[in-house]
Amino acid sequence: MKNGRRSVVQWIRNVPIKQNIWYTLKVIVKGGTNNVEGYINKKRYISFKKAISGRVDLWSKSDSYVYFDNFFVKTE
Repeated sequence: MKNGRRSVVQWIRNVPIKQNIWYTLKVIVKGGTNNVEGYINKKRYISFKKAISGRVDLWSKSDSYVYFDNFFVKTE
């Protein structure tokens, strides 16, 4: 988000997601190098470099049903 508006960093297309199944989502941000990686069930789908700071948020499309469980942020 920037100035209250969502912005896309990287689009991912054709991810094989099925309904009524739990998935593990993981995002790693390495602050010193600004490396960002995103995983679904341990498979990396995104990788880019961009300065990241601020808060963590979860978002889904308005016409979908999405449940989140065991959400946490871990720092090292």
